[in-house]
Amino acid sequence: MAWKAINATLLLILAGCGRFPPDTYDNHICQVVQSHWGWAKPLRHVSEEYHISPGLVLSVIFHESSFRAQARPERKSVLGFVPWTVSSAYGYGQIKDETWAWYKSHRPGYFQSRTQFSDTVDFIGWYYQIFRRKNPLESFNDMQVARDFYFAYHEGLGGYQRKTYASQAWLINKAERVAKRASEYNQQLVNCL
Repeated sequence: MAWKAINATLLLILAGCGRFPPDTYDNHICQVVQSHWGWAKPLRHVSEEYHISPGLVLSVIFHESSFRAQARPERKSVLGFVPWTVSSAYGYGQIKDETWAWYKSHRPGYFQSRTQFSDTVDFIGWYYQIFRRKNPLESFNDMQVARDFYFAYHEGLGGYQRKTYASQAWLINKAERVAKRASEYNQQLVNCL
């Protein structure tokens, strides 16, 4: 009887590996980071190298993939039944093929993958550095920088410059949520990074 209980417990642990109740992602981001071996170090490294807050990195990942390594956008269907891929976005950061190739041409390395947390974190930091270089927003507060960075992340650097986000109310709301979550995460991460 004891073996059945142990097996059932192990099965539940394995089935839920890496997933937490929604409240954990809101109020206990340290638990999420600490439960994944190898997440804290790249977050600290990227924060130091690119001067991006770890809370902003995690907020982008949360809003892009809900921390799912294999995330892809929903497929649309043509004629109601033929599956059609709309975007090549993939992985933790929902990074498109062409943007990933651009990153790899500037940051070459072996076995880089959009499904690897450390590679995605480095990509977000690298993209943030380019964004800040092209858009020096020194007079803005952290919330404004986070919001504007998400616009550039979602729409591309050129789209950000052209303000393609301005007519998309849903994207403006999402960028506000990204900035708010980044601030909340930064407050929580003081205790564990």
